[in-house]
Amino acid sequence: NKYTRFYTWNYVPAIAKLGFVPDKILMVWVHGESDSEQLTYATLYYRNFKAFIERARSDIGVNFPVIITELKADVRVTWCPYRAIVRTCQDSIYSLIPNTYSLSTASETFQADTCHYSDASYMSIGIRTATLAYTLK
Repeated sequence: NKYTRFYTWNYVPAIAKLGFVPDKILMVWVHGESDSEQLTYATLYYRNFKAFIERARSDIGVNFPVIITELKADVRVTWCPYRAIVRTCQDSIYSLIPNTYSLSTASETFQADTCHYSDASYMSIGIRTATLAYTLK
């Protein structure tokens, strides 16, 4: 699945090779659309994403915070018919997996394709994500 494929690139040595020593470790996750295209992926979203977070934390050795931008439950987006299932799974993640945080996208707007956020919304999401990340330990 796509979570396992993510691990084909081992990010830990790649970051160390750059000589970067972070003062804060966290993950920002903007995802859910492709999982909401098929019922099988949508129903496995919680299990797969929970395993992904656990593996990443284990690999790095830190129970780092995870900020997840909510999948916008917009009925106009017909190409992702299982958005509501993924959103429910995301809500479960915030309440059941420690040190995970939700970033609401309810007020954000889409481009005409109803798939990608507008430029203003991308800026808003970035600023709000950075602000939240700054407050986390």
